[in-house]
Amino acid sequence: MAPVVIGDPTYLDLEILFTCFLIFPFKSDPVSFAREFSTGYLIGELLYKYELQDDFDQFSQSRVAHAKLNNFSRLEPTLQLLGVQFDQNVAQNIMLEQHGAATKLLYQMYVALEKKKKAGLTGVAMEAMRPAAPAKLKTIGNELYRERLKKLVPRQTDLKLHQVSEHFHMKSKTMENRITRIHFAEQQKVQKIQEEQRVQNIEKHRVGRRRQNEIMARIQAAIIQIPKPPPNRTLKAIEAQKMLKKKKEAEDADAEIKKFEKLMRERLDETGLDTTAPRTTELLNTYSDDEYIRKIQKRLEEDTFAREQREKRRRKMLREQLIAHEAQEEAYREEQLINRLMRQSQQERRIAVQLMHVRHEKEVLWQNRIFREKQYEERRLKEFQEALDKEAAIAKQEKIDHEEQTLRERQLHEKIAVERAEARYKKHYSICWEIVDQIIDLSTKIGKYRALTNNLIPIKLMRDWKELFIKGKPVYEQASIDPLLSDPTQQQLVELDKMNFLDEKDYDEYKDMRDEWCPLEESSGNKPPPNNNILGHVIRRLMGIVYPPEPETPPPVFPLFPVKGCILGKICSGKSICLKFLEEACNIQELSIDTLILEAIQAFHENEMKTKTGSIPQEVEGCENQNEASAILLSVRAQLGAASEEHLKQGKSIPDKLLVDIMVEAINQTPQEKGWIMDGFPVTVNQAKLLEKALTGRDPVKAEEKDEKAQKPSLVIDQRAPKDPPLPPPALDFAMLLEISDITVLRRMAGMKGKFIVCSTQGKLQRKKSVTVTPEDQSLPTHVEPPPIKPGSDEWVYVAEPLPEEIPMFLVPYWETVENKYVTTIKVILRCLRNERHTVIYYLSDIRNHFQEYLKRPDHKQEFVSQWQSDFDSLADDLWDDDETKAESHQRVTDLRDRLWDICDNRKEEAEQERSDIINDCWLTDQIGILMNHFFSLMQVEVDRFQDTKRLLYDYYRGMEGKDPTETNQDFTRIPLVDLKENSPVPSPETSIFKQKSKAVPLKGGKEENSAENLLLNFGADEKLIIDTWTAAAAAISSMVRRNSLSVVLAGAGSPTLVAEVTPIPLSAEEIKKQELKVKMKQEFFGVLEHEGEAVKSRLELIKIKALAFVENLAAKAEETYKNMEKWLGERFLAEMSSVDKLTKVARHHIETSTRIQYELVLDGTDFYINNDIKVFPDSVPPPRPPPVETSVNGTLTLSQLSTLHKQFLQVAPKGKENDYLQIHKREQGFEYHSKRNRQFPKVWLSKYSWLKYDSDRGMMYCGLCRKHDVNMGENIHNFFSGTDDFRLELVNIHESSKAHDWAACIEAASSDSQDKASNEQMLKTMSEAALGRIENIFRTCHAIAKSGRPFTDLDWMCKLDDMKGVDIGSIFRNDKSARTFIHFIAEVERRALKEKLEKCRFFSLISDGVTNNAVKEAAAVVYVRFAYEGNVHCQIVGVQSVEPLDPSAIKNAIVNTLQINLQLNLSSQDWSRKLVGFGSDGAEVMVGQNNGVAKLLKEIQPCVQSVHCLVHRLELAYKEALENIQLFTVLSELLQNIYYFYHNSPLNKGALKSRYAALRLRPTIPSRIGGTRWLPRLQTALQTLLKGYPAIVLHMRDPSSPNHQKAKDFLKLLLKMDIVKFLHFLLDVVNVLNILSRVIQDHNSSIADVFATMQSMLETLHMYQARPGPRERLVENATHFHGHQLVGYGSILAVRTKVLSNLVKRLHDCFCDASQDVLRATTIGSFKLWPNKIKQEFGEMEVLVLTKHYESVLEGANVKVDEVETEWSMLKLELYNRYQNIRSLTWDSVNLVYSHKYPNILTLVDLILALPANSAEAERGFCQMKLTMIQLHSKLMTESMTDLMIIQMNSPDIKKFDPKKAIHLWNVAWKRRLQTNYMVTNNDRSDCSSDSDLDTSFGSD
Repeated sequence: MAPVVIGDPTYLDLEILFTCFLIFPFKSDPVSFAREFSTGYLIGELLYKYELQDDFDQFSQSRVAHAKLNNFSRLEPTLQLLGVQFDQNVAQNIMLEQHGAATKLLYQMYVALEKKKKAGLTGVAMEAMRPAAPAKLKTIGNELYRERLKKLVPRQTDLKLHQVSEHFHMKSKTMENRITRIHFAEQQKVQKIQEEQRVQNIEKHRVGRRRQNEIMARIQAAIIQIPKPPPNRTLKAIEAQKMLKKKKEAEDADAEIKKFEKLMRERLDETGLDTTAPRTTELLNTYSDDEYIRKIQKRLEEDTFAREQREKRRRKMLREQLIAHEAQEEAYREEQLINRLMRQSQQERRIAVQLMHVRHEKEVLWQNRIFREKQYEERRLKEFQEALDKEAAIAKQEKIDHEEQTLRERQLHEKIAVERAEARYKKHYSICWEIVDQIIDLSTKIGKYRALTNNLIPIKLMRDWKELFIKGKPVYEQASIDPLLSDPTQQQLVELDKMNFLDEKDYDEYKDMRDEWCPLEESSGNKPPPNNNILGHVIRRLMGIVYPPEPETPPPVFPLFPVKGCILGKICSGKSICLKFLEEACNIQELSIDTLILEAIQAFHENEMKTKTGSIPQEVEGCENQNEASAILLSVRAQLGAASEEHLKQGKSIPDKLLVDIMVEAINQTPQEKGWIMDGFPVTVNQAKLLEKALTGRDPVKAEEKDEKAQKPSLVIDQRAPKDPPLPPPALDFAMLLEISDITVLRRMAGMKGKFIVCSTQGKLQRKKSVTVTPEDQSLPTHVEPPPIKPGSDEWVYVAEPLPEEIPMFLVPYWETVENKYVTTIKVILRCLRNERHTVIYYLSDIRNHFQEYLKRPDHKQEFVSQWQSDFDSLADDLWDDDETKAESHQRVTDLRDRLWDICDNRKEEAEQERSDIINDCWLTDQIGILMNHFFSLMQVEVDRFQDTKRLLYDYYRGMEGKDPTETNQDFTRIPLVDLKENSPVPSPETSIFKQKSKAVPLKGGKEENSAENLLLNFGADEKLIIDTWTAAAAAISSMVRRNSLSVVLAGAGSPTLVAEVTPIPLSAEEIKKQELKVKMKQEFFGVLEHEGEAVKSRLELIKIKALAFVENLAAKAEETYKNMEKWLGERFLAEMSSVDKLTKVARHHIETSTRIQYELVLDGTDFYINNDIKVFPDSVPPPRPPPVETSVNGTLTLSQLSTLHKQFLQVAPKGKENDYLQIHKREQGFEYHSKRNRQFPKVWLSKYSWLKYDSDRGMMYCGLCRKHDVNMGENIHNFFSGTDDFRLELVNIHESSKAHDWAACIEAASSDSQDKASNEQMLKTMSEAALGRIENIFRTCHAIAKSGRPFTDLDWMCKLDDMKGVDIGSIFRNDKSARTFIHFIAEVERRALKEKLEKCRFFSLISDGVTNNAVKEAAAVVYVRFAYEGNVHCQIVGVQSVEPLDPSAIKNAIVNTLQINLQLNLSSQDWSRKLVGFGSDGAEVMVGQNNGVAKLLKEIQPCVQSVHCLVHRLELAYKEALENIQLFTVLSELLQNIYYFYHNSPLNKGALKSRYAALRLRPTIPSRIGGTRWLPRLQTALQTLLKGYPAIVLHMRDPSSPNHQKAKDFLKLLLKMDIVKFLHFLLDVVNVLNILSRVIQDHNSSIADVFATMQSMLETLHMYQARPGPRERLVENATHFHGHQLVGYGSILAVRTKVLSNLVKRLHDCFCDASQDVLRATTIGSFKLWPNKIKQEFGEMEVLVLTKHYESVLEGANVKVDEVETEWSMLKLELYNRYQNIRSLTWDSVNLVYSHKYPNILTLVDLILALPANSAEAERGFCQMKLTMIQLHSKLMTESMTDLMIIQMNSPDIKKFDPKKAIHLWNVAWKRRLQTNYMVTNNDRSDCSSDSDLDTSFGSD
């Protein structure tokens, strides 16, 4: 990786990349960003690119621990050298991928590298500048850093172990969670079952309880209880009786118990002895251990205790029964006693019964109430628990919602941040794109003008383009503004703006006399005087009278606070915390607007009275809720609070003015010794302006308007005008901004902690103290006699007498008119001069180009040459050697030469006449006149300004004298313009201005004077005219100044004369003062007039100089152009004469040699060609002859000369051994041949180099091929043709790679007869590796040219490009003829491959399309073949054949000829005609005509041919015919097209539409166009786009501020029509269905069965749409609004949709009318997509039968056993269904791989089905490719060449996969005879060839 040097473009790219990393770190995923930098490799790469990390090759990209440790250990010294804070903690954070660690380090590196860039230091320099001691400490620190980093970085084994443990921990945790979930689910099921059981039990209990209650109620209702009468005894008696009764009962119960116990004890004693004794004995006999005894004892004790407990329970139960029995008895006795004692009536009994019922009811009610209370309590507890659970769930859900809302807000923030970053990037990109576009425009503009001006662009144009480029304005003209409309377009506005900008620039240059209008150095002393102070004073005084200045308002008075400031920032940025700290530390008052508003409202509620007078704000005065008395008593703060509360009660925000008043009142109330700081105020720009106005008294808006008004330019200025007052002190001493990120704001608002960052603070502004100047500092005035004061100087006191009111009111508008007229006229004239520059440049370029084209006009010389050649070649054979015939032939050649010379002379005379006409067309004269008129108009403007200024001053001073202004003088000085005779130049704007003012001056010169020789004379006349005009204008100015000065002088000198001659009249002091004032006014008037005159004369002189320069420059350019034309004319004439001489020499050579001219002689202008492609050049100039007198030189030969002489002797010497004398002579001369003779010839070379031969007799080696084919390039040294004795290997290799040896190898390969026996590889071995490599490279280049559709001539520059890249391609076969030849053989390889495939397959179909192509300008037919072999379908082009005339028979013959020529395939023969099964074409009558179409003619050859009309054409025709007369479709189509152009042609409309999409949060989709080649997908896209963007489009068109609003309103009316909207949805339903069919048809893999099935489905769908609306149409069937917009109009489209659908169905029904419908239905077996999912026994049986019956003869011809097809079908179908689950995913090629040997007959039938064409789209694509090729080549190709190109483009492999060996083999075989013939011609002409270029030319070289 190469290092990057600071300052080069690579460094800039890295800097941009670095900046993008830092500014947009989170544009991608932050996790992936930290992960990419965690290894340290990218950081090292950045440092290496900055030449700081020399050991970067030792860095590793691995993410293991030791790789990271190595990288960060090497990074630490470099980062320390840069001064970046980096230690082991930072490295650990980056390696652990902590958020922000890598970004922070990159930012620090960016800052450090920027410093390094500014300092211009390299890494070595920085290392060298560091002292030795710190460097040593740094080295020790680096070692410590590495040791610490090793301790911090865990080992890779630990990390892997940790990952494994984490993995198993997570896996165990997952399993535990799954088990817990399963357990919890089971518990939930059990609880659910228990709950259901409990509910059932409760229901049963409730039902039983209800039944029991009903029974008890019935029983109680049937019992009649008699209440017991109250006892008559006393309470004590009753109690005693009760006690006695209880005592008696207890005694009886005790007696009964004892009796019972006694009885039971007796029974137990009797039974216990009998049962326990035997059991105990038995147990003792069995067990005898103590433990068992203890158990028995314990068991006995337990039994005894249990018996006792049972006895107790029994006693208790008996006692209770006894008590109950006694109670019953007592009750019975009481009842009997009552019955006996009480004798009650029947009425009393009924009352008693009622009372008992009431008592029972009360008891029941009480029990029910207790039960209900218990139920209510349980329900309340349950509801309370449910409420608690619900509250907990709600709280949990709220927490989750809050977290989700926070997450959404963060995501929204991140999205907004990304969008902002993307917007910034787009803005930056658009700016860069605009700049690049302007740079390109400027470059192309400069290039264009360089071509127009011969690289001599005027500096003025370059300045204008530079200014336009800097201002960002277009250099090229956007639109013409000549017919400027009342409503100009955007482009015209841009052009107007550009024109105004250039006008202002030219005017500023003219006014300031700089750049183009800068005076020359020799005239620098004649510069105009500086500003006219007197005139400036007069104008300022008049302006002050007419426009008096407004008085300044005094600033408000505030105490001098020590500190005044504000702290601004976002919410939660920490403003209050900072202010609290400052308030405590610095004794500063905090002013928060929210607190101040609350305090003001509180003051109003507390009726705060004012303590001192204060002003009441305007808002408070307008408050209606407070009466005047309370307003007067309340304080200002209370009144402000009242106004604020009033706004808040109305739901409005407090106005900015009121907020500022509240803040200002708080500032007034602040103690002077304390400073104040505002908290978060002001918030808006309006608040800031109002606050500044309130604190300083200065209105920023009025100040800006005043500054803009002061910047208005003026012709003169007053030096004594009062300067602008100094700016008032600032309202604030400082303003602090606390800037934090939005993420931090969100975190703080969500309760998180954050830190604030103070991004920018401004310190307290220090006021400058005014410096007072003491009187001592001023120098004392000297008593020197002052010189006379000059009017207008600083000491001059201007006359300021009062003026009448009407004088300023008249003079000020007059001066404004003069000033505006002067500026406007100057701009117009300068604009015309600017346009004239362009006119001159374009005209001169046009006449140069026109004359060059005129020189190249065709002539008739070739006709005479061809006639002479035919006459010469027609001579009899016996006359060729006759001397008289030769003499006559020479005479004819002489006559031909003379005739050709006459033609050249005539062409020269015509060219001279054309040049003379160009010179004499009066353009130069008229152009010079126009230029002079422009400059004369400039002079007139300056003279007019002087005269208007003189008149204004004259009226001004007369007004001060109390006189009336003079009348308007029409006799102003006028400068005459040039009269342009006999011409009508383009009128300039200034000519119209001065038309009525000027008198014509005749322009000298006519046509006879405008020749190139008279240019200097004409320029002298023009120069004299300009100087005379300038002299007259200057004289007029001088005369006007002189007249006024004379009047002043006479007025001043008249007094002394009168004093001398006349008796003095005593004057009063007032009269003397008036007279002195009048003299002063005259002096002042003369001074200003003289100053103005000098300025005008200097400008007139500058205009004169520029006019002379312009005219001289124009004349020089014209003269140069005319001279160039004369030069081109002479060179052309000489070149034509030279070509005639070459022709004559060639003709005389053939006459002398008595040979016919085998090639055509072509005389093309200045060039002479042989056979159209061999250009003849003249012989090189021979070297100069030596002088006749020989000079004495040293005659001793050098060693090199002797060596050369020896080799030349060897070449001409006879073969034989070298004699002893020669050897002795060599030894004596000291040659180096002694060593060479000792070196023997290596015999190994003979086996290694098959072409190398060795002559042992002569001791030389030579090339056998070069000597065999007589290829000698004439090498002086080491000639392998004659032989060499220098046995060096490098010489052998040099000869092997030479051009001579390559050519000999080619001839050997072509002349060899072993190609028929040997293979291709063996034949190619006859060439050397170098020659074969060159041929292969050229073949590959030719293949790439044909594949990409490039012209054949591109081979030349591509070969040159290969030479520059070092690719060896040789020096021959580099012209377009060779390219055409090689491309032919490449195409021939593809044709032979196609023929082999057709011979293998058994069936094929023809596809043809015939059209009249404008590119080839003749009718042509493109022929394709479609065939299938073993399930693989192929469709390849055969060729292109011209058709003439355009009838079926000619087209059929063209198809047959194409097959015959390209494939040697005779379609009429039985072998090929029986393979033809189908024919596809377009729908032309000539193709598919029923009576005499091409399909009918092919059926005569093969009756089984299925003719298929291309469904693409049929679909388009059916669609257009169905919608032909539908008005709604016409309106909708126009609407779609107009909306597309409405947005496509207007970027402003497109941008506004995108903003509407963004406002609606929709994805922007711009309307697309309809029509074109892919009309159906385009229509579908346009409809979908319109429906998707309907809300945004309607919203944009409703906007009245959008451009072209009237057009948008028209579109909007159509969009809101109900029938349009419904038809739009209906049409989209139909187009969706048609597009599916179109996709299937266009698919190359679709068979005719797929197309037929899709067609049937489409027709059924359209039938369904006839019965009910489609899916899109149903959405708006009954709608009155669409996307919220009201639809208008009658919305029924029933008739239209019925008509469209019926027409479409009717036309699509006939799509397959040309073919048999039964056969088409039967082809469904050829598409697995149409097979049923499950096997059906009857599927395909009828289809196979139909196909075998129809193609019986064809199948039999293909050796198919027709009887076995049905059986094989059934078996194949069963095997496929049994073997494959998804039958529809199969392909026939995969089935053929498995079953081709098992079921060959049915698979052959499938190949026939696949070979049937579904459309002619392939042929249409071929025509499109052919048109494209013709457009690229810009020429007409022959049919054979076009066929070759089409075959290579359509059939050949890609450039990378192309193998040229087969094509090279064919080329060698086919070109054998031609190469031999050319070889013979070369040998005959060997004597005429001086170099190898002629040899190359003979064989196709450039």
